[in-house]
Amino acid sequence: MKTQSLLFVFFLISTVLFSQNDEIDSYKTARISDVNFQVAYFTEEKTSGNIQDFILLAPNSDLLKIDFSDYNKIMRTYLSEQTCFSINLGLQFVDKSKLNYRKNPNLRLGLTYFSGTNSRQAYSKKDYTTIDSLYFLNTDYVGVVDSINYKTIDLKHYSEQLHLDFAVLFRTKPEARWSLYTGLGLSAGISVNTKVEISFSESTSVQASSLQLGFMHLNPETYLDSMPINQDEIHKTKLFFAISGYIPLGIDFRIGKKRDFWKHTHLFYELRPSLNYSFSPEIGRVNKTYMLSLFGIKVEPF
Repeated sequence: MKTQSLLFVFFLISTVLFSQNDEIDSYKTARISDVNFQVAYFTEEKTSGNIQDFILLAPNSDLLKIDFSDYNKIMRTYLSEQTCFSINLGLQFVDKSKLNYRKNPNLRLGLTYFSGTNSRQAYSKKDYTTIDSLYFLNTDYVGVVDSINYKTIDLKHYSEQLHLDFAVLFRTKPEARWSLYTGLGLSAGISVNTKVEISFSESTSVQASSLQLGFMHLNPETYLDSMPINQDEIHKTKLFFAISGYIPLGIDFRIGKKRDFWKHTHLFYELRPSLNYSFSPEIGRVNKTYMLSLFGIKVEPF
């Protein structure tokens, strides 16, 4: 639904602004050079954060009131799914002669929507309790039977964000069918939906220890003693502010050579190495770097 809404806005803005382009040109200061829509779906490694951050983010959680001193952090890397949509306007500025518009630089202004996981952590605890002993005739070997209590807790901080985006772009031969571009960009905005998701699981199993009987070796056997107990919590968190600086690295393809519509329609791909700072009321400033890959379509006035 979000994608359909953004596409509708994209074509609505294209129609309205291009119909007003002659009026904008009359001011001889700037004109709308294009309207473009970008989309990205990507994954990134999420190992940031710690248990104290989540306690601050969700102070009313019952699950986070347990003693974590004897829990072990699960050392694994999570792939977090991220989604990004962006609608932008391109602007060209008049040159010194007041008779033409500059090919470089161009200004790109727009609105961007992000959603995904900001941080994720998991912890576990395993307790062994001997509940029985095994004695074997004519041997001195004694085996044991253990009851194993296993607990895990998984923590995720999720958010949706709206950003205003500003970029200055420099292009190689904008009139050519293929062109490259780069520049500098800045994105700033706030979260519109943030929450912490907590999942707790506890299970108990029975395990017989490894047995060595003469020339025979019996491996440990584990049996589930009870059904797992699962608990889930969702806590709303406070809105936060975020700002990113990035370097756009893009390649642009003009679709057609003859027909006006296709001559003014482009497909492009942009790679965006970024440095992000977010400022949360609960945990303060969080810094991270990431790489964003975007595909887009651009329409010029004709």
